[in-house]
Amino acid sequence: MNRPLLSIISLFFISLISSAQDIPVRIRIINQKDQPVAYATIIAVKRNDSLQQIKKTADSLGAVSFSLKKDEQYIVRFTAVGYVPFEKGITVTGSQNQFRYVADNLSKKLEAVVVTSKKPLMRQEDDKTIVDPENLVAS
Repeated sequence: MNRPLLSIISLFFISLISSAQDIPVRIRIINQKDQPVAYATIIAVKRNDSLQQIKKTADSLGAVSFSLKKDEQYIVRFTAVGYVPFEKGITVTGSQNQFRYVADNLSKKLEAVVVTSKKPLMRQEDDKTIVDPENLVAS
């Protein structure tokens, strides 16, 4: 190969590699009491390609680290037991690589609980079978 063509090809690949830099991104999830949300599931999805997903579980401090492409837009999805799931859009830059989000508590209260059960039509004891006549009349 001739030298100018080789240098053009190598410059092309170097520019591709330098434009696609991975930046370490740290996301921390806390609750409204400023306590970490431990072991939450956090998914980073590329905005322009939803098939490229990175799924991680936060540590006991509610933090997770991703290696994301510089100047790319991502959607961060958060889910945890007892908290309202949410999505946030982020753009990874060299200066902005730490994100902190507050998760809202999921408050569900039961008003009343009703337990219902039915007696079996027949039941087996040691040496006999007992048929309940009330269940026969109902059916």
